[in-house]
Amino acid sequence: MTVVQNLSDPIEDEMPPAPQSLNSDQQAKINFLLERWNGVQGQLKRAEQISQLAVTPAINELRYAGRMLVAAMSNTSPTDENGVPNLDDAIVTANQYITNAEHDISDALVYFYQKKTDDLNARFGAETIRKEFPEYGKLLEHLQQARGLVILSRSKMSERKSNYQDLVKLTDEITDNYFSFMDAEILFGLEIEHYRARIKLWKSVSCVTFTWAAIITLTLILV
Repeated sequence: MTVVQNLSDPIEDEMPPAPQSLNSDQQAKINFLLERWNGVQGQLKRAEQISQLAVTPAINELRYAGRMLVAAMSNTSPTDENGVPNLDDAIVTANQYITNAEHDISDALVYFYQKKTDDLNARFGAETIRKEFPEYGKLLEHLQQARGLVILSRSKMSERKSNYQDLVKLTDEITDNYFSFMDAEILFGLEIEHYRARIKLWKSVSCVTFTWAAIITLTLILV
């Protein structure tokens, strides 16, 4: 006997599974993730403009977060074989990826500011800069606190979340201090004084060298 199947009947082997429908809680969480993703993306672009470097770890974390959500919200049913996560798990994981990206951005900025201030201190001296720009002392103080938080977040995992929340705020303050410092054009004046000092030193060395050369010449003539 031949069984004729109605064309309107679903064919399970050929029809893709229906996409996951979102309940109100899931929709709210995804909206929150999108807001966070946009915010961290903004922080990333600002960090890249400040340092002129790509913060690759943070870029990758944001990519992972997006990929996780796209996979979970696709038409593919989650199984152990295909590795597609269920939506609730994907939301939790994506949120962690975004948090990781935020941490990577803070780490990159702390490293950049430390390298920058080390260079400035070596060239001009911290005290000299502080005399011209008193807020520079606050920048150095905040930077020291930020380094301490980074170290503490590694040694005490239980406090890592709160430490990095403090670090993000502290990094924002350091960034504000740094831009105020750059906008004040303090470096321009320091560079001028630096070159004046070098020219003065060069003249002094030249004068001493000329004097000794004259003395040696006269000595040889008299001998």
